[in-house]
Amino acid sequence: MKLLTIAIPTYNRSACLAECLEQIVKQLPGHEDDIEIIVSDNCSTDDTPDVVARYIGRSSVIRSIRNSNNIGADNNFIQCFELSESVFFMLMGDDDVLLDGGMDYLLGILKQEQCSSIFLRASAFIKDFRKEIVSSDPNRTYTIYNDPQEFIKKININATFISSNIINKLDFPADVDLRRFYGTNLVQLGWIIPSIINAKRCIYVDRAVLAGRVFNSGNFRFFQVFAVNFNKVIEYFSHNGMASSTCDYLIHHLLTEFYPQRIYTIRTKQETYDDEGESIFDILQATYRNSLLFWIFVVPAIFLPVSFVKIFYKCEKKVYKRYNKIAKLFKWS
Repeated sequence: MKLLTIAIPTYNRSACLAECLEQIVKQLPGHEDDIEIIVSDNCSTDDTPDVVARYIGRSSVIRSIRNSNNIGADNNFIQCFELSESVFFMLMGDDDVLLDGGMDYLLGILKQEQCSSIFLRASAFIKDFRKEIVSSDPNRTYTIYNDPQEFIKKININATFISSNIINKLDFPADVDLRRFYGTNLVQLGWIIPSIINAKRCIYVDRAVLAGRVFNSGNFRFFQVFAVNFNKVIEYFSHNGMASSTCDYLIHHLLTEFYPQRIYTIRTKQETYDDEGESIFDILQATYRNSLLFWIFVVPAIFLPVSFVKIFYKCEKKVYKRYNKIAKLFKWS
């Protein structure tokens, strides 16, 4: 059994896939006995098969699966999980890249440390990771967490970023339903969160070994996924292993930082989203209308002039700190 499977589900993004595979393949020499690469092509109509064939010619550890029809992203993710035959499993976005030296560092951790779940802090880039990303700081290493609840709080909403999460399949509970969150665009949380909740040791890798391409997603309703659907995931795990304090922590982060920041980038045209034509307010208030934090932090981001929003959220941490003091005083839940 090999140590690590890097599985790459892909569809019609051959240029991104080529960059992803190039960064992996050039770091493979000397690690062939430890690594398995799976590329699962969801019946792409571009030149993806040619790209995959080219890299298979360069490395025998790459295994290619081409679906006869497009089975959807969720099914493709699950297929990757089920096909992996290594101790550790990493599902990697076809538009993300492993930074130079990343494989050596990552494999060193996997060989040295016994753990059930690993999270890789990722640097962000838009077009050219070589020009946009500063070299990794060698003084940054990794932190071991023996409390899975604290680990969930640490990675927070980033648990949804597929490329950053690695799980130990030997420690993975056999009775987990991989399709529990099918159709939510968050199917990966069906194995990521259970692997953490049931973990004895988790590792947060602070040195950047991975780069994630931002503003490159599409074909899903952003606020439906990260508000309605993600809230349902939290609700499920609140009854299945996630402490109530952890659930509250995640929701508070969403309302005070994540949603307001994304609304700001959308309003300033830094990114687009597929909820166009729908009301962000209507989508979010359907889930969070009973939360005071929604009205304090999210509603202003939606309706205030953009210039005021920028000023307001520079003071976000101070506002949230004062809110917590008042909440404790009045014993708000």
